[in-house]
Amino acid sequence: MRLVLGIETSTAQALGVAVVGEEGLLAEATARGEKRHAEYLFSFIEWVLKSAEVKLEELSGIAVSIGPGSFTGIRLGVAVAKTLAQVLSLPVFGVPTLEVLALPWSAQPLPVCPLVPSRRQEVFAALYRRGELLKGPWAASPAEVAAELRSLDSVLLTGAGAGLYASVFRELLGERVVFPVPLPDSPSAQVIAFRGLELLRQGARGDLFELSPLYLRPPAISGGG
Repeated sequence: MRLVLGIETSTAQALGVAVVGEEGLLAEATARGEKRHAEYLFSFIEWVLKSAEVKLEELSGIAVSIGPGSFTGIRLGVAVAKTLAQVLSLPVFGVPTLEVLALPWSAQPLPVCPLVPSRRQEVFAALYRRGELLKGPWAASPAEVAAELRSLDSVLLTGAGAGLYASVFRELLGERVVFPVPLPDSPSAQVIAFRGLELLRQGARGDLFELSPLYLRPPAISGGG
């Protein structure tokens, strides 16, 4: 039986780890709010494996969100996923964070624009329809993203950036914008794991040396003195 471990550390909104198999979700742990991901990630991995009654050596693959989002969180998740994949000789799959946010809505016909807050009052954005990437990812102000979406009859916005700048999008797009209820504010570790399982079924290589973060912007550096 194929078993995949999913890791989500790409945003400040939540930390998540999940284990899935052919029969569905086996275990998931999520902590919301500003968390010290490095402090909790390994205990979360240990807990979900124990809850799922799965040993590390029984895993078939690993999937991890690769950004864009929090530079520190992305770097941590990718490093841990690579280390586990190398030690266990497993395939490892990187899943873009914006894709993770869009995937739950791929069965409905509306285009989906997932939004992750960036610094400088900007967001990371992309445009999907039925799981296929149409545009992006890119970083821009909410107003600039709205301008890119203005030609659409309707668009579904999701992610923490959608909630944070909902008033801007309502003002600029009016009735064309749709917000899911409840509005997801963070990527789901189980969505990441299921995407990894799908790639495993498709025979994707999952080469750890090809796995790299998707930052879009360089990290913010604060100088001392």
